[in-house]
Amino acid sequence: MIGIGKRRALIHQAVEPIKMAILQSQYNSTRLANIERLKLYYGIGRYISEIANQRLFMLARALCF
Repeated sequence: MIGIGKRRALIHQAVEPIKMAILQSQYNSTRLANIERLKLYYGIGRYISEIANQRLFMLARALCF
């Protein structure tokens, strides 16, 4: 018969790789989500900048003529 301490050690040994796999997957998911979020924010910023530049150009053109 296996003692309680030995049994706990065996369970811990079996569960630890599963726990690490879950944590690694969570980390990867978060990292990928952050990458996508940054792409979105960059795209929004670029769009706003382009619109602002176009309007500034149109305003400057109207003032010159």
